[in-house]
Amino acid sequence: MRRVQLLLAMALIGVGAIAASPTSASASGTQCTIHGGGGYGCTIYGGGYIQVCDNQVDGHRVRGHYTQFQSPTIRTTAWAPSRGCTDYAGGVWGFTIQKFRVCIEYEGCTAWKLT
Repeated sequence: MRRVQLLLAMALIGVGAIAASPTSASASGTQCTIHGGGGYGCTIYGGGYIQVCDNQVDGHRVRGHYTQFQSPTIRTTAWAPSRGCTDYAGGVWGFTIQKFRVCIEYEGCTAWKLT
């Protein structure tokens, strides 16, 4: 069952990345990470924006943590709605996202992923 959920999540990430961008060429530079507890997050436009999604309705909220180049401050995204995604969060002052992870309440976080 987990394998099917993982494959489904990966398929949704691919479709979402292309649908979220005006052209498939602008989807290049997309980086994603999947949390086994039912969430995932992706950066687009070479690390310019991040979006986090929650695949389940289980009461465990999903959000992303990220840092930007030239800033050690860990920033957070909004909480993703159940079976939905956050709006895209952008870099502050034009800096791109350096690394990010997906965290699920009560379950923990993925490893940091470099963009």
